[in-house]
Amino acid sequence: MARLAALRAPEAEPDTVWLSPADVCKLLPTVTEDILAARRSRRQDPPFYKPTGGSGNVVLYDRAEVIAWVRNSRVETRSAAVAS
Repeated sequence: MARLAALRAPEAEPDTVWLSPADVCKLLPTVTEDILAARRSRRQDPPFYKPTGGSGNVVLYDRAEVIAWVRNSRVETRSAAVAS
């Protein structure tokens, strides 16, 4: 039993929420899994993780990084530019 415990991956940071590509699409309804796959192949944001290695098919996203990606894409509108 002790040997099995030694092989387990370390615990994730307590505030980390891991999302699958399908979960990201639920969070961002206009983003599709095809869009995410294309962005991954071009190494574009949002950042992603492949815990099974480069040739593995497990892909995870950190929820906080996905939200930061969206927030960083803010487009300034005319009304906001006038108010500044």
